[in-house]
Amino acid sequence: MAYLITAVVLIGIVFAIVKVVSSDRYANMTEEEFEAEAKRSSAMGIAVAGLQKIVDPSHKIELMQEQEQRIE
Repeated sequence: MAYLITAVVLIGIVFAIVKVVSSDRYANMTEEEFEAEAKRSSAMGIAVAGLQKIVDPSHKIELMQEQEQRIE
């Protein structure tokens, strides 16, 4: 039992050290790199949201209503 508690505490300490030492991935980016990353992430988010609307049956009604509003 003591070994288990010791292992959990050591793993927690190692995890805390790694979190503190690891740097922010955006800290060393240039402004252009940050903008490119934001655009890529946004495009992926839009694609996933569109796919969810197509696949999820509850969203099909909303999708049809949006299409009707665009036509009007």
